[in-house]
Amino acid sequence: MRTRTTVYESPDTITHADGYYALGICGDLFRWVRYPTNDLNGSFKEYTFVKTIDDIVTPNYYRRSADGEIINNPYTKTETYWHRQAIDWYGKFSQVGWYYCPAQSIGYTAGSFRVGNVPPDPFLTTQFLALPTLNTQAVIDQAVTGAFAKAGEQDVQGLVILAEGNKTIKSFISIGKRLLKIGRALRKWDVGNLSKQFSAKELADRWMEGRYAIRPVVYDMCDVVKALKRNRDKTPLRQTYRSGASDSCTASQVVMTHQNPGYYEVYGMKVSSRIFSARTGVLAAIDALTEATIWGLDQPFTAMWELVPFSFVVDWFFNVGKTIASWSPKAGLRTLASWVTVHDTVSQAIYLDHGVSTYNPPYNTKWDGTYTLSGGFVNNIIKTTSRQPNPNLPILPTFSVKLDAAKLLDLVIMGKRFFK
Repeated sequence: MRTRTTVYESPDTITHADGYYALGICGDLFRWVRYPTNDLNGSFKEYTFVKTIDDIVTPNYYRRSADGEIINNPYTKTETYWHRQAIDWYGKFSQVGWYYCPAQSIGYTAGSFRVGNVPPDPFLTTQFLALPTLNTQAVIDQAVTGAFAKAGEQDVQGLVILAEGNKTIKSFISIGKRLLKIGRALRKWDVGNLSKQFSAKELADRWMEGRYAIRPVVYDMCDVVKALKRNRDKTPLRQTYRSGASDSCTASQVVMTHQNPGYYEVYGMKVSSRIFSARTGVLAAIDALTEATIWGLDQPFTAMWELVPFSFVVDWFFNVGKTIASWSPKAGLRTLASWVTVHDTVSQAIYLDHGVSTYNPPYNTKWDGTYTLSGGFVNNIIKTTSRQPNPNLPILPTFSVKLDAAKLLDLVIMGKRFFK
């Protein structure tokens, strides 16, 4: 195992000196008066990048791989980014009253100051918002199960077509009779009969019929054509089956990140996000290709699940069908290697939101002050890419909601039928 590390930092270090200057009256002239701001001291690099790679050195990798040897080693790459932007701080204030100056007590009229390139860390800190919970193992399990399930796919679900043949024929006969009724009603302009055929209940029934009666038959016909056209004489010796899954989460919160008691408060937006994805590959050797495999006659367990009423609804929430397919025996197919590649991106940032002036000295009852804070953020991004060889195939299905607008409508229609 070897480790390689690359470090890059922005060439210039941004530094803020101690103190700022305010324009006011002290004595009989306007002049700049220096005030300490020790809490704003500091320096920082605007960009920092560190990349670390852990892998295994394989001598003569390209030659051995070209000769057919399977090299399946673990690999990890971590990239860490830091990006800081300085705060541009501008303050403006005025008062009517008396202010004590070492020389004398005088009438104080106005003042203003501007501070640029203030380091963001003292204002925003690096105490990031905690990441929301994300089940990364479930994402990996879904990807692994999907790849092994694809390795057992056939051109045609022959057993399912045979088992549902009688139901399919009756369904198409019913569709034909209904079309004849609509045609007669249109010819006679029978409004009453037409209104029944196009009622809300009938439209809902036709929607479900189209999605779960007509559409599967069309797909089956396409699969049969593909199986008939398959070249039996030209079969690849090896094939890679791939699948993937992903999940993400984000959270945000506005909090007070810094304060100078009695003078000002700074508020920031904390944002945390995570994007996690897994890609799985299964390399298999095709030892034999039979007609039973092409026509789906060697996958009885997968067919049995497909024939269970509303099994497709269960698969919208749990990958039961793919889990069964992944564990089903695969005639003529021999697994040579498998791997899962994980991409994990974590981003945590604190952005300047606004500043509030709280300065109100006891000797002055007519103070009016504003603080304008712009720019300024601290952002940390960690990208991790890792490859794990030969991952374990999950035994139990995993929970994953896969719904779109059409499936939500299906659930509403089925729910009304079930609870009526």
